[in-house]
Amino acid sequence: MKKFLKNYLTPDEQKILIFLLIFGFLGISLKFWGLKIEEAKTDTPDVQELSKDYKIKIDLRTANEKILTSIPGIGPKKAKQIVEYRDKFGFNSKADLMKIKGIGKKTYERLEDYFIDFGEEEIIQKKSKRKIVKKTSETSQKIDLNKATYEELISLKGIGPKKAENILALKKSLGGKFTSVEQLTQIKGIGKKTVEKLKKYLFVGEK
Repeated sequence: MKKFLKNYLTPDEQKILIFLLIFGFLGISLKFWGLKIEEAKTDTPDVQELSKDYKIKIDLRTANEKILTSIPGIGPKKAKQIVEYRDKFGFNSKADLMKIKGIGKKTYERLEDYFIDFGEEEIIQKKSKRKIVKKTSETSQKIDLNKATYEELISLKGIGPKKAENILALKKSLGGKFTSVEQLTQIKGIGKKTVEKLKKYLFVGEK
């Protein structure tokens, strides 16, 4: 090859030919890699869209520890706490996760999309907005504590969202029934004076 070039081409022509060959090789290489990059770009959105859309929702009321640990942010210890809480109190909605130590509002907002919605109402919604209920200083009719709903409880003066949740949780731990209004003193923040005031609005059993 070298002898052929020497016989038919001058040194300058040989340099030009070599330059053209190198330039052509680089051009082919760049075009090949450009196609590969373009294919990768084309495939990426589809893969991202698939992973975004395909998300299995877990039922907090039945999921075991192994399933719970598959959720990002929930380790074996936290999964065990969730199951233990469920066995003891049950879950009225997925927002009850915030009653578990170590799961605050921000953590809950990261986890809630992994669980199916259930319950009559969601205490904390995606935009962290709570339904405002007007407090009543007097009620035209007393409420049976064993039949009181979350909305009815937070409408009472002195009962906020957290205390209302604790009242419902206490009722469940008592076998689903209060025997007296005085049992509310078992809840932190509700003393004898508060109970005396609540007796204006609450009763257990027959009036």
